[in-house]
Amino acid sequence: MFAIDFNKLPTPRVRTTVAGGLGTKMAIQEWGNPAGKPVVFAHAFGTNHLGWQAQITSRALADYRLVTFDHRGHGESEKPEDPNFYATADVWADDFEAVLKHVGEKAVVNAWSMSGSYLGDYLGKYGASRIAGINLVAASNTLGGPLFTKQAGAAFGGAQGLFSDSISDQMAASFAINKYMTAKPMDAATEIAAFGWLLMLPVAPRRVMFARDVDHREFYCRAGVPILVSHGRDDRIVLPAAAEMLKELVPAAEVSWHDAVGHSPHWEGHERFNRELAVFARRVFG
Repeated sequence: MFAIDFNKLPTPRVRTTVAGGLGTKMAIQEWGNPAGKPVVFAHAFGTNHLGWQAQITSRALADYRLVTFDHRGHGESEKPEDPNFYATADVWADDFEAVLKHVGEKAVVNAWSMSGSYLGDYLGKYGASRIAGINLVAASNTLGGPLFTKQAGAAFGGAQGLFSDSISDQMAASFAINKYMTAKPMDAATEIAAFGWLLMLPVAPRRVMFARDVDHREFYCRAGVPILVSHGRDDRIVLPAAAEMLKELVPAAEVSWHDAVGHSPHWEGHERFNRELAVFARRVFG
């Protein structure tokens, strides 16, 4: 059984906001060593910064300046109801730019799940001048179209209720998709937390967040920075095919496969994940 211990969360050293795309207020939290090199964490669709609990409390990463943030519509960030605030590449790119500008120096960026596509939006607009290295964590690298269907797993079959006006449909879909977050079952407290996180995201924006048709792999090809890919072999939300497809176009990318792990290698395989991230950060920062 997998569990997040929410009773062990430290208080952030820094809690602030920045203005992202279209002026949306983005919540940022900082942990770890304020003098350390920065490591940034971008969470998955329907979660928030607490999904990085095993990293912000990690001894292996304690020497780094750990920066989490909540995407628009999620967690502690502003939640516009207007779908136009979520519908374009520009808003997501501008959000990342605001966060990385706040960080103020080159960072290692971890992008979990759909954040892989949002980071691709950023690379497409701004390039990688603020980035030292990238860790794609069970991450998508396409949106919409036939390529996305090759990366989308069985969990999406029960996800249509997330876009319904019916709260009962939303609840059923939330429980269904969260069953795929891990290969091993979550304990009750973790499952309830993940369920609540997803329902915090307004319904109207959910309907446009998957609607674009774009292949972000080309932007990763041009990034020119080291890339680590951490992916669970048993991921049924973003299939292992996503990592394989990225590797085809970016041969220099390093892929770390986590056996018997689902959509959250930084949860189920957190000790190994943290060690590998620390090694990767030391290498890219020099």
